[in-house]
Amino acid sequence: MTRDLLHEMDVLQKQMAELQQLVYQALVERKPASASNQQPQEITSASNIHVSNHEPGSVFYSGQVYLNGDGLRWEPQERRMEQLLDMNTEKAAKILAALGNKQRLDILKAVMTEPLTGSELVERLNMGTTGQLYHHLKALLGADLLVQEHGGRYALPKHRSLPFLLL
Repeated sequence: MTRDLLHEMDVLQKQMAELQQLVYQALVERKPASASNQQPQEITSASNIHVSNHEPGSVFYSGQVYLNGDGLRWEPQERRMEQLLDMNTEKAAKILAALGNKQRLDILKAVMTEPLTGSELVERLNMGTTGQLYHHLKALLGADLLVQEHGGRYALPKHRSLPFLLL
């Protein structure tokens, strides 16, 4: 017996879309009539959210992306405010410094679509010299925003793909 996995995935995707629609309809029915015409992805202002005793909140997130033949998925997660603020500031500063340059962002965007060698990056981004490229690669590698694969190709690490796209 052979299975048509593509057909099964299509059926599951359709069922998931129907389920999402039903959940959205249930949420709309629970809201007051004045809120029923709002978009499902609206961001609620903090003044409309009731938090008892003004305790710090949480951030909830999830996501998925298909890049370079790999499907990546963040299962729904929660990070409490204390966890978010208790970060390694040295590491965060390295990442922010590496991202704060147009050419470095261009490098990350280029390798997101496919891993590239240094000479391919110089050519595609019109950098002029490999010295200029390696200056930027050093910062990106040090911030764990790039990895060098076998064969000398540079790529975005899988665990950085979704956060980079969310920027």
